[in-house]
Amino acid sequence: MQVYIYARSGHGYGLERVKRSTAFYDALAQFDPIFCTQDFRAGTFAKDVFGVKKAVSVDLIENMPNIMQRGDFFVFDSDEPSDFMKSHMKDFCAGLIEVGVDASKIAVHKSFKFAPCANGKKLFFFGDDDYSEELLEKLEVVDSLAFDVLLGHYYFLGNEDKITAKFDNFYEDTDYVEAICNSEFLLTGSLQSAIESLACGNKPVFFARRDKSENDEIDFETLNALKIPVIRENSLPKIVAEFENIIKDYQNDSKIEPLDLSEFIEKIISRQKLLGLI
Repeated sequence: MQVYIYARSGHGYGLERVKRSTAFYDALAQFDPIFCTQDFRAGTFAKDVFGVKKAVSVDLIENMPNIMQRGDFFVFDSDEPSDFMKSHMKDFCAGLIEVGVDASKIAVHKSFKFAPCANGKKLFFFGDDDYSEELLEKLEVVDSLAFDVLLGHYYFLGNEDKITAKFDNFYEDTDYVEAICNSEFLLTGSLQSAIESLACGNKPVFFARRDKSENDEIDFETLNALKIPVIRENSLPKIVAEFENIIKDYQNDSKIEPLDLSEFIEKIISRQKLLGLI
C-alpha cells in the first residue's frame, strides 16, 4: 500500500499546484508518499526547496494507474481528469483527495511560518512561468524598479539577465522560501505565492496577469476571501504605482489555517492495520 500525490506542472502551468501539493506531502510525511509531477524539473524543485524525498515524473494523470496498485491512496491537484476518470479513480483507490474539492486549496508548506517582517523589503514575483514572455514586454517601458525580483522556475534561457537588469537584487528560484518569508511586501501574479506570503504575516498584493486573465485562470474568489488586494492594470508602471499606494496603509487580518487531513490519515492507518502493515 502506497500514498501518491500528483500535481500538474510545466511551462504552461507553472508550479502553483506543485507548491500547494507540498503542504499535502508534509501533512502525510509519516506515510513516505511518492510525489508525482508532469515534468522532472518540477520534482527536482520540490526536492530541493521543500524537502520532498521521493519524486517521479508522470506525463499525464491518466498514466498514474501504471505505477499505482489498486487500494493505494491518492491526492491530486489537477484539472485534467474528466468526471468519468474521477469515478474510476474512486473505485481504484482506497482513499482519494481532489485538492480544492475534498480538501482546502488554501494550503501552504510548513516552511512558511508566521513571523511578520517589518524590514520594508519589496519583492516582485511574476510567477514561475512566462511562456508568452509577458514579463519581458512589461519591462520594456521601465528603466529600473526599486524591488528585489524572484526569478521563475520556467523562464526561458537568456531572459533572466534581461529581467534582473531592471531590479535592485534578485533571488534564484531555489531561494524561493527565503525570498517569500523575508520580504515584507510582495507584488505577484502568483496566487499561491500571495497565500504563502500572507501565511508568514507579510503583505502580498496580487496583480492579474494578462495571460492568466485571458484563459480565465485567476481565482478571484479565493483572493477576495483572503482580502488580498488585487490590481487589474496591464501597464507595469501603473501596477507599481497602485501597489505603492496600497502598501501605504496595508490592512489584512486574514489567517491561513493549518491543513487538516485527520480523516484521511485515519483511513490510511486503518488500511495499514487491515493489511497487517502495522
